[in-house]
Amino acid sequence: MKEELGDEKGAKKDELKSLSVPAKDAYEFANDGLIKKNNEDYKGALEAFNKANELNPNLENLHYQRGIVKVKLHDMNGACLDFRKAKEMGESKAQLLLDKYCGGK
Repeated sequence: MKEELGDEKGAKKDELKSLSVPAKDAYEFANDGLIKKNNEDYKGALEAFNKANELNPNLENLHYQRGIVKVKLHDMNGACLDFRKAKEMGESKAQLLLDKYCGGK
């Protein structure tokens, strides 16, 4: 866009800037989600966990943590789906939350 407007110098600067910013991976988004969850930014945590899930839906502990965030946001159906997925993936603590919030199922 800047190049089209005759700002070749600005266009080059933007191009270099975009090359120097590494793309986040699923682990970084999951870590961001944990930090936001611990700071009680549940909407931000959910966004970060959703992005991590898009990049790697088999990430260890992701569904368990996202389920906890969904409980905080009063999305019980979504929380139960995540706790079930976490249990399927071998998260031992998931059953406790399934019992507490989802009638054990």
